[in-house]
Amino acid sequence: MVQIFISYSQKDMTLINSIVAFLRKQGITPYVAAHDTPSGRPIPQKILEEIERSDALFVFWTRNVAENRTTSESVIWEVSSAQQARKRIYVFREKGVDVPMLVSYITDYFGFDPLSQDDLDTMNERMNVVANRLKRIDLIMKGALVIGIGALGAYGLWRLLRTKDEEEETDQLK
Repeated sequence: MVQIFISYSQKDMTLINSIVAFLRKQGITPYVAAHDTPSGRPIPQKILEEIERSDALFVFWTRNVAENRTTSESVIWEVSSAQQARKRIYVFREKGVDVPMLVSYITDYFGFDPLSQDDLDTMNERMNVVANRLKRIDLIMKGALVIGIGALGAYGLWRLLRTKDEEEETDQLK
């Protein structure tokens, strides 16, 4: 199953909850820290594990992120962690909100106005395209894994039969 890590501001939970519902309808598992149950592990460790487990990171860079230093630093840390883990990063930037240099290097951008239904519908279409691409990649990887396991099994069977044949030949020579 494809998982997408969502990076956001707690003040945007109305928007994030609608995105979570949309992604679930697309067959995607969204990871939202606010919906997670406490695990006893330190929060940064849990976040890193979820980024590693995810197929991509969706960053919702809104005015609420940009205007709160702690939140923006957390989002930048999540982006940096996803880059180190070689995850695809998609930035959904609220129109009129500047992004820091580290985030500005990411090429998958979509600008939106949270008050425009047309922009939100277009953003959902963009997320749907990304979700379908990630699901196809996941399916291809699973297929490759099955083929690899099948080939490994066939090789193991061949080696077993070959060894058995060699043992029989040795027994005949004795």
